[in-house]
Amino acid sequence: MCTLVVAREVFPNAPLVIAANRDEFLSRPSAGPTIWRDGGIPFVAPRDLLAGGTWLGVNARSVFAAITNRRDVPKRDDRRSRGELVTKALGLATAKEAAATLAALDGSAYNGFHLVLADGDSAHLVWGDGKRMHAQSLDAGVHVITEEGFDGRSRRARAAFDYVQSLREPDPKSLAPLLTMHAADPFDGMCNHADALGYGTKSSTIMSLGQGGVSLWHCDTRPCEGGEFVEMHRLLTAL
Repeated sequence: MCTLVVAREVFPNAPLVIAANRDEFLSRPSAGPTIWRDGGIPFVAPRDLLAGGTWLGVNARSVFAAITNRRDVPKRDDRRSRGELVTKALGLATAKEAAATLAALDGSAYNGFHLVLADGDSAHLVWGDGKRMHAQSLDAGVHVITEEGFDGRSRRARAAFDYVQSLREPDPKSLAPLLTMHAADPFDGMCNHADALGYGTKSSTIMSLGQGGVSLWHCDTRPCEGGEFVEMHRLLTAL
């Protein structure tokens, strides 16, 4: 799963704001954000310890990338890890360049996904349907991307859209309640508790880009269970 909420040119002092929840099998190992210097542009990202990639991050050029799965594409175990798409994107200098580069890849090499790419100049959605790659620009406004689709009409998407539209200032204090929203059906909520399936929200991330540069906060557990959003200022300044 995973849910990405993108607010582009919605807030005067922060033209790009991201709020994201990662939903995954609870037993899948991961590590919190660190600096990656694997070649190209360095970036800050958590790490999936099973496949070795990541699900989101921001680089030294203020390019943000994050990925969700797609529910409507049958999964094949012989395909490449989708986490490498995020690391490829974060090694590039602009969101526009990253979108063009990834859209040119072989779509049949990856299971279905939605990939958000954004910086101070533009925002894009690249998605794969298991056969080919597709890409489009994201206009100004609030966008909600989930495993079900892009700007869908699911209860989760509608609730996230309405919540962000009601905010005055995008900061961890105001965005944390969005990332802890629950629903009677766990798959309708921003914060997922499908514990019977060993699945649910494992971490949350908030990012804003304004005149002062990038601000990044990460909660390495469910924020509704007392998890704290920690500012990644030290890592960002070390890029």
